[in-house]
Amino acid sequence: MRKRIVLQSEPCEPPKHPHMKNTRGWIGRRGVIATIAKAQLVGTNDTVIVLNIDIFQEGELKARYFADKFANSHRALIIDTGDWKQLCLQNVANVAAGLRPNYNEYNYYCDVADWDFETDKDRDIVHEYLGCDVRGWESEIQSEKRMTQLNNKQARIDALMEEAVPDIPEDFYRWMHEDIFGRKYLFQKKLTKMTRCTCGACGKTWLQKKSIGIGRKTCPKCGSTVLGTYKQEVKSAEKSLYLLQPCRKYGRWIERYFRASCVWSPQKESLVSIDERIRVIVPNGKDWGTCYYEDFVDKDGKPTYWDANHFNGRMGNGYLYPGTLSQMKKCWPDTLFRSGMEKLAAAGVCFNVNHMIIRWHKNPCMEYIIKGGFHRLAAEMISNTYWGTDYKVDLNGENPQEAFRLSADRVNRFRQMNGGLTVLGWLQYEQTTGAKISQANLIEADKHGIHCNDQDVWKILSYVRSPDAFINYLRKQSKLQKVSRRQVISDWVDYLDMAKKQKLNLSNALFYKPKNLKAAHDACVRFAHQNELKLKADGIRERFPDVERVLNDIRDKYTYDGDGFSVIVPADIADIVHEGRCLGHCIDTTDRYFDRIQQHISYLVFLRRSSQKDVPYYTLEIEPGGTIRQQRTTGNNQNKADVKAYSSFIHEWQRVVRDRISEEDRQLAEISRQTRIREYQELRDKQEKVWRGALAGKLLVDVLEADLIEVV
Repeated sequence: MRKRIVLQSEPCEPPKHPHMKNTRGWIGRRGVIATIAKAQLVGTNDTVIVLNIDIFQEGELKARYFADKFANSHRALIIDTGDWKQLCLQNVANVAAGLRPNYNEYNYYCDVADWDFETDKDRDIVHEYLGCDVRGWESEIQSEKRMTQLNNKQARIDALMEEAVPDIPEDFYRWMHEDIFGRKYLFQKKLTKMTRCTCGACGKTWLQKKSIGIGRKTCPKCGSTVLGTYKQEVKSAEKSLYLLQPCRKYGRWIERYFRASCVWSPQKESLVSIDERIRVIVPNGKDWGTCYYEDFVDKDGKPTYWDANHFNGRMGNGYLYPGTLSQMKKCWPDTLFRSGMEKLAAAGVCFNVNHMIIRWHKNPCMEYIIKGGFHRLAAEMISNTYWGTDYKVDLNGENPQEAFRLSADRVNRFRQMNGGLTVLGWLQYEQTTGAKISQANLIEADKHGIHCNDQDVWKILSYVRSPDAFINYLRKQSKLQKVSRRQVISDWVDYLDMAKKQKLNLSNALFYKPKNLKAAHDACVRFAHQNELKLKADGIRERFPDVERVLNDIRDKYTYDGDGFSVIVPADIADIVHEGRCLGHCIDTTDRYFDRIQQHISYLVFLRRSSQKDVPYYTLEIEPGGTIRQQRTTGNNQNKADVKAYSSFIHEWQRVVRDRISEEDRQLAEISRQTRIREYQELRDKQEKVWRGALAGKLLVDVLEADLIEVV
């Protein structure tokens, strides 16, 4: 757009009225507006025609906006300041109205000037020139610019990858096949009378009567050490690999992260494939650079990289290729070259190379840990997710004894085991407390990940004291219960907590190490449940001291054994609480029923199957005369099939009760009936409803009346 030519054009005539009614704005913004736009086309036969939109504020020209559809560009002249800026039309209107430009048009928290064209003719000029409104045309331009920028950036990254990234060494593939995926399988398949064997090392297949077995075996055909298997025909594995190389150009070096997979099958040789996920290009002498992540694979199968992590890729533990490390001396800082990382690579240790490069090479402690032969410990420390260190290692120590806080003989023991943080923790516990741990138990604790600084383990050791006794007990209980050692630890801690509350003598090994942990744990649970019921019952007994006397008085009148069913009167308040807990209804959560028992308005009895008198079935609320007010089972519900099954027994029981009760009971029954009628009427007047369960939404009085079984 030629600035000189468009600015020489004459502005549009001022609007006839400095204010106008807005008919196109939002509902909340309709009204009189003072920012008015007028449109015209400017240019000559010798120049490109350009759209000009002039913005007037209360009749005064404030800004001129020019749009060139052939060059896909737009500019604006701010009259007051004379600035020539690239602003969208809405921002031009904002500036004309005295507001700041809003570069995010979707930000509703910013003030936006309300403007409109003076006439439909102005709007038609814009549509005829651009083919759409201004905002749509500006959006298309911005989209095209963004796409052009992305394409240019992708081309620059592709050129960098092409020019700077070296080829993968040929020996890298040999190292990956032999050292990383060097395992060979002896595949076996049982046939009717024979076993078919296929060696993954030599590829030969033969038949024999007996299987060779699983585990490490020797191939009878080629003598190679193979791993026998017959559980499945195909084996696969995935590994992470690192490759460090000097770049071809630009004085940089590159860190490359691969995910490799291998498939073994008896039909063909092992198939290995690699996928390069992340590249980090670092300037020489530095340890931090720019990350490029695998973004997508183009139509030719070539991976494309981008500097944004669209798929949340992360570098994890992996194996470092040692073949190119000798070339890195001119590229690395001195601390990185001396860090001992090449020793971890040569030893085939799996560790987070990226963490080592970013942080750990700067710590002298890590250098002598690696060079001292503590490779597993170094790998665990380096791979720490948060780049922190465990409290077991003093990074300011000047030798292994100071760093590990161990005696010389324990340091040697630690080195010989090639232990990690778990082993170090147990050796430090042994050093601190003087309690010995055998080599076999130390190996077992390490194998199962039993950390001595774990909160649960520490709590158990406060009782057991001896690490050997602790590990031996775990082994026995794990075998006895057929669960993991971690589950045994969890049950053990729960048991100790409950035993402490129950005031058991935990200084005695019979209590802190019971012969059967699960049985002792379950016994404590039962005792705790019974104790809870007792406390609940004691509280109810204090408020209603006559309930148990009433239950004892009515027992002979209402207890009855029939054909298939029985009615049982509770022995005490604890029985009622237990019934409520088992069936999950409200008799143990409200005082209403206990108050009625004490006043002889109604009683609670249990309906049981005669074959299972100890198993809760239905709870009945009855009146002194035998009328049943409520009948509820699990979840405060009823089962129609159950009610149909025991209904004849209920009528039989009511006839027996009618003959047993006294004249005083009949008077109480009449008082109870009158009380029930009055209560039901009050519930109906209040229109109270059931709010929970299967009966939710129904009137409570309708539910109660449906339960009612009066004595005939």
